[in-house]
Amino acid sequence: MADNGNEGSFVIVWAGENPSVHMSLLEKLEANGIAYNDKTLGDDEVAPTSDPLPIDWKPRFGFEVAVLSSDYPAAKELL
Repeated sequence: MADNGNEGSFVIVWAGENPSVHMSLLEKLEANGIAYNDKTLGDDEVAPTSDPLPIDWKPRFGFEVAVLSSDYPAAKELL
């Protein structure tokens, strides 16, 4: 996570499974001084539940990148 000390709530600007899009977005956010929170999905140490139809479905692998709500429009343009 890169954080420049701003306060506010983080909103997801991109989520997906493409590592090249993920790295490109992080590089662009850093270059533009936009604080972000980067989460990798699928590293969980917890075993998947046995529920065959989970209500809160999440991919087993992927990435989520969130930015401060005030930076969302600029981050979306970089995407």
